[in-house]
Amino acid sequence: MSPAGAALIPAFSLYTSTADGFTFQISNYNPAFIWAGTATNGGSVNISASGFVTVSALGVNTASVATISTTQNNYAEGSTNTDSIMSLTNSEVANIVIALISNFDWTNARIAYDLLTSTQQGLVTNYAELTTHETFLLKSD
Repeated sequence: MSPAGAALIPAFSLYTSTADGFTFQISNYNPAFIWAGTATNGGSVNISASGFVTVSALGVNTASVATISTTQNNYAEGSTNTDSIMSLTNSEVANIVIALISNFDWTNARIAYDLLTSTQQGLVTNYAELTTHETFLLKSD
């Protein structure tokens, strides 16, 4: 017995690289279908209830291809691959924290800095500004 409906082939928005992977929106997301994903190079795929996809668990500066598939009763299976997308480099990750400090976003800068690896922390060229601000806050309490 052949499926009654044509396959829903996933379509994607632009990709955004992250520290450990990348994200994108499934532009033709339909919650009536069951969605699943896999990724190369040890990546983990999470698809939200709105079709927002997070590929994570990649190393720094690591490429991965995600395969997103759809199933639904009485429909053919649909599947497609993303482009090969790179996670951010150590320098790119450090630049995010540098920008937070430069924009005086102290709380988020501290949180982000503490999540960095020691290699990435060593690339944050304005870290002294953050610690100076934190020292000033402690003295004013």
